[in-house]
Amino acid sequence: LVPFALLSVVFVLAVHLYGPFLRSMVVCAVEPKDAQSFTGSAYCGDENLVLSLAQAQEGRLVGMKLMVHGFSGPLLAVLADNLGRKPVLLLGLAGFTVAFLLFGLVSGLSGPSGSQSAVALCFFLEGATSAFDVIFLSMLADISRPGSRERALYFSA
Repeated sequence: LVPFALLSVVFVLAVHLYGPFLRSMVVCAVEPKDAQSFTGSAYCGDENLVLSLAQAQEGRLVGMKLMVHGFSGPLLAVLADNLGRKPVLLLGLAGFTVAFLLFGLVSGLSGPSGSQSAVALCFFLEGATSAFDVIFLSMLADISRPGSRERALYFSA
C-alpha cells in the first residue's frame, strides 16, 4: 500500500497545479492594474473573468481526460492480460511522468499563446496511459489473502 499512497500524494499535488497554471493563461482586454491586486493572470485584470475561464477550461480538460481514460482503460486491461500487469503499470507511470514533464515545459513558455494545445495534449496523454487504477486493483486482489481481500480493496478506494 505504500507505493499506492505515494502515487496518490503525487497525483493530488499534481491536480492542485492545474488551477493556478490555467489561470495564468487567461487573456482579456482589461489590463492588470498593479502587483497588489494580482488576478492570477499577468494578461488580464478581471479577477472574476480569470477564475471563470480557468475553471471552465479545467472542466473541459479534465472531462476530456476522463473520457479518454474511459476508452483506454479497457484496452489497457486487455493489454495487461496479454503482456502482464507490470509492463502496463510501468507504461502508465511513464505516461503520467511524460505528461507532467510536458506540463512543466509548457508552464515555462513565455506567454499564453500556443500552449493551449500543449496543455490539452498533456491531459490527453495522462488519460490515455492512466492504467494505475485498472491494474492496481487486480494486483491488490492477487497479493491479498482470500479472507482479507475485501478489506484491502476497501482501503484502496
